[in-house]
Amino acid sequence: MDSGVVTAVRDGLFDQETVADTAKKLGNYVVIQHGENWHSYYAHLKKNSLLVKPGDKVRPGQKIASVGCSGNCSDPHLHFELWYDSTQVVDPYDGPCGNQFDFWADHIPYDSSFHVWKSGLIPGEAMLDSLRFKQYNQNKFNLNRDLLLSYWNLQYGVRKGDVLSVEWLDQNGVEKFQFDYVADKNYWYQYFWTYMTTSGLGVCDACRCRYLRNGQLVEEFTFSIDGHVGTQDKQEEFIFRVIGSKVFNVSGVGQPLQVINLMGQIVMSVQIDAGSSKDLSGLTPGYYILTGGFPSDKKAVLKMFIP
Repeated sequence: MDSGVVTAVRDGLFDQETVADTAKKLGNYVVIQHGENWHSYYAHLKKNSLLVKPGDKVRPGQKIASVGCSGNCSDPHLHFELWYDSTQVVDPYDGPCGNQFDFWADHIPYDSSFHVWKSGLIPGEAMLDSLRFKQYNQNKFNLNRDLLLSYWNLQYGVRKGDVLSVEWLDQNGVEKFQFDYVADKNYWYQYFWTYMTTSGLGVCDACRCRYLRNGQLVEEFTFSIDGHVGTQDKQEEFIFRVIGSKVFNVSGVGQPLQVINLMGQIVMSVQIDAGSSKDLSGLTPGYYILTGGFPSDKKAVLKMFIP
C-alpha cells in the first residue's frame, strides 16, 4: 500500500481452506514496515506465491504475493491490516465507523450497488466448496453425459426482499422452468446457483438461461445440448416413481436416493429398499432434484415438486 521494508513473512501453508478456524490465524502473510511506527499486514495468501523476503524494500503498487485462502479463511480474499507501533490496529478509512480522516492517497468511494462479479454455466451439481476455487463457464452440454447443468454467480449488493430469478428456455424460446429466490437479508458477498435437467430442455443449438433481479434482466447465456437419451442397461436400471410426496423404488434391489434443493444443497440421503417408499412431505414446499447412483457410478435424475 505504501513504500517500506519487509520485516516478516510466512509461506508454505495450505491455501484452499473452506472452514474458518481461528487457531490457524493469518496463514501465509507478509508484514511491511513504513517509517518507524507503522506496519501493514497482508494475509491468507496463496501458497508459494510470495515474491518478497525480509529486508526487501518495496514500493506502492508492487506485487508481493497472490490472493489465497490459507489460515483462518473460508473463501479466497486478502486480509489487510494497518497497525501503529505494533500495538494498535488502525482503520484506514474515515467516516462514522472509522477515523476522522482518511489514510488513502486516492480514496475509493464505498460501492453499495448491485453487481455480478463472476458467473457461468457448468455441468452437474454446483457445490459451494468447488465454486470457491473453480469458477468457469461452459456453453456445450450433452444429454447422456450431463444429466444436470447449473447456473452460478458470485454477486454483491443484494438487498433483503430482492427477488432473484433464473429462467430456462428451450430451442423455441419456451420457458421450461423458473426458479425464484427471495433474499432473506442484505448480502454484500453471495454465491448463488440453481439447477436444470438437460432432458427438460432437450436437444438444442440455442437454449437460453436468463438471470433477473426484481424482474430486470441482469445477464443471459446461450448454450447448446447435443446427443440423445440412451437406453440404460436393465441390470443397472435406476427406477424411482413419484406419486404425490412419496418416492417409490419399483426396482428389484435397494437404491440410494439423494434429495437436492435448487440451491444445490443436499437435504436428504437415504437408502430405499426394493418395493419400499420414502415420504418427503416433511420438506419445505418447492422443487427438488432426486438422484441415485449405480454400481458403475452412473446417475439418473428426477425432478419433483413438494406442494
